Amino acid sequence: MPNPRNIRSVHIQACQSADVSFNMPGVIGAQNFDHGARKGAAFIGSRVKTYDFAADLYTHFSESTDDKARLKFDSARIRTHLSGADASPYLFALRNEGLASALDQAIEQRAAAFLDKYRFAAEFAKVIGDDLPGVVTDLTKILEDLDRRFQETTEKLNKENLIGARLVKSVTRSPVMMMASSTLNPENPAGLDPTATVAIKEENGDKTLQRQLTLGYTASVPMRRGQNGLWAVPPKTADDEIVTQSTITESVTHPILDTALTHRQNRVSVLKERIQSRTLLTKLPAMVDAMRAELNAVDLGIRALQVNFAHTYLVPPIDGLITAVYKDIGESVEAAEPVLRIENDAFVLFVGKIQWRGPLWVGRPVRIHLNSMFEMEGKGEVIEARVLSIRGHNSDNDEWDFVAEAKNPATDGRLLLPLNYHLDPDTDWVEF
Repeated sequence: MPNPRNIRSVHIQACQSADVSFNMPGVIGAQNFDHGARKGAAFIGSRVKTYDFAADLYTHFSESTDDKARLKFDSARIRTHLSGADASPYLFALRNEGLASALDQAIEQRAAAFLDKYRFAAEFAKVIGDDLPGVVTDLTKILEDLDRRFQETTEKLNKENLIGARLVKSVTRSPVMMMASSTLNPENPAGLDPTATVAIKEENGDKTLQRQLTLGYTASVPMRRGQNGLWAVPPKTADDEIVTQSTITESVTHPILDTALTHRQNRVSVLKERIQSRTLLTKLPAMVDAMRAELNAVDLGIRALQVNFAHTYLVPPIDGLITAVYKDIGESVEAAEPVLRIENDAFVLFVGKIQWRGPLWVGRPVRIHLNSMFEMEGKGEVIEARVLSIRGHNSDNDEWDFVAEAKNPATDGRLLLPLNYHLDPDTDWVEF
């Protein structure tokens, strides 16, 4: 069949493409490409495979050690999972030490809480269930004893006519001493220097001892007023006068009201304790489930940190070929800002305009004849495709905007059809 020359302009596009970006802002800290060795996944022309966070990583986040206390996937484990192997799935990574520290701290706190509390939830519930009813009973008895004691005390106060307010005075006497700064005789360290002189003077009503010595060591000793009325530092004798100072304190008491006030304060304290105990007893049947739910909430908080840390690594969301890299190490990025582009050329789209006299519809099979691939005679190919989109023109009823999908054939270990390749209208044609 001769070439009907029905291609106006048709080019090849990838059936799937993605401008890959981080979902958080940051500064790029690593790229999976060695610029010296020219090796690595994150570079133009590299083929990459899809990495599924949910299937390949998230399912491991709940894994814990044998004692169930510590979650295994801390920052080091996630980092190794994404970038530690030879076939590292990551493409770029943000600087993430702050998130790593927050995640590791949360995992350690969870381990400590588990060992201290959650591990023994059933045992705690049993201990409380065994002892708490007796505590409630004893607290009830304490309330009854408080009421009985208050009643008996009030009756006794009324009988003794201790009704109304009372003024109570108390006198406290304390000895008054003065301190003498003296020097001990080096030859007689146990006592004062017998040759020392004592001088006493009045300052603001207080008596101050001044003793001048020339040798020895300084010490402080108490002074007393002797029988002659003078302050001195002789050894104490039975005849010494001890000067005392009196302090008078006055207070008002009301025996019945004071007793009632104390009783009510004691009763309120016991009632609070009994309420707490009865409340805990009511919640006891659900205690284990509540603690399990509380631990699950802790784990969900850690999971959020694990996910955020994992998302500082950029991984391929689709299979395909890296066709553009927009960022480099050290550059800052915003959330959703493209870092690189991946295009899946395993299936390709033929997009353009064709001429066809007859009805066309979506899903209709089509053969695309490529009679002179890359301007090379004898390199013809016939591509089996399927119409994905068809749109006509008002001005020309046999011309169509045309999109067809086809599998990109492989030859010699590579895909045949390059992206953005334009078909030759003089040699290539479509057949329905």
